[in-house]
Amino acid sequence: MNELRAKVRAGLRLHQLNQDLQTAKKIMEAELAEAADYVRSLLPSPLTGKVTIDARFIPSRQLGGPNLPLIQPTSNTTNTTDH
Repeated sequence: MNELRAKVRAGLRLHQLNQDLQTAKKIMEAELAEAADYVRSLLPSPLTGKVTIDARFIPSRQLGGPNLPLIQPTSNTTNTTDH
């Protein structure tokens, strides 16, 4: 009888841990979505003229540091870099 009680307690504990994990996952996903929105808000508006410039942010599936390649235009800037 003690073995059965131990198994039931272990099963209940696993169920509670799974629920806690699912809750933490939902919170993390919401925070990552908020972070992606913030990074998108940092991108400049499209510029048009002799050259059209536009920026897009596509969030990765894993968290990482900022990686926005910035090019400061000069009078002799003719190339762009791919990142």
